[in-house]
Amino acid sequence: MVEKGPVSRRERPAKPALSLETILSAATELLDADGLDGVTMRRVAQRLDTGAASLYVYVRNRDDLLWLVWDRIAGDIEVPGPEAGDWRERTVQLVLNSIRNLTEHRDLALLGMAVIPLGPNSLRISEALLAILDESGIGRRARVWAVDLIALYIVATAAEAATREKRLQEDKPELERSQDILGSLAPQTFPHLHDLRPEFAALGTDTEARQRWMAEALVNGILSTSASAQ
Repeated sequence: MVEKGPVSRRERPAKPALSLETILSAATELLDADGLDGVTMRRVAQRLDTGAASLYVYVRNRDDLLWLVWDRIAGDIEVPGPEAGDWRERTVQLVLNSIRNLTEHRDLALLGMAVIPLGPNSLRISEALLAILDESGIGRRARVWAVDLIALYIVATAAEAATREKRLQEDKPELERSQDILGSLAPQTFPHLHDLRPEFAALGTDTEARQRWMAEALVNGILSTSASAQ
């Protein structure tokens, strides 16, 4: 057998040209594989076979990188058109589309718990939501409060889903223990918790139906309380 010598640089596959898009693609791959903690400048650079210093030509720092990833992912959110129904139905669908978009990318939603995303794609979603809510007839301030409330719900729901999935993978006995506790409650002391324990147990299995119900309750509540928010 003839041993092969070192591979010439000319024979190696060419590295993809470094650009903001290739950086964001690499960061998104790390996010999906390892979550937010897995996205560092060093690891992104390693994935692109370059030095971390070269990334700073395109992004200011890790925080800037993460928000660019957020906005890149937000670009995939589908805004329902008029054919999807009235303003309530379109609002609910936009909420569900946004939650699905975030939950497809590990714990990305945790990033939005403290700071309002203001990238171009995030602003596109806010503008679309305001346009839909304008059809509801609620006042100006109510619309702004509604967008804020809906954004909080989207982020919190997606973050809960990511946390639940992580706990299920890392600490399944703990989740089973919580069900055991509900099952052991005395009906005389906790009649409602005891009676509804099958429904509580199903919280993790009927996610889509629960999210739709909560989104509809949110939208209906916005409409019914709009008069006090003029």
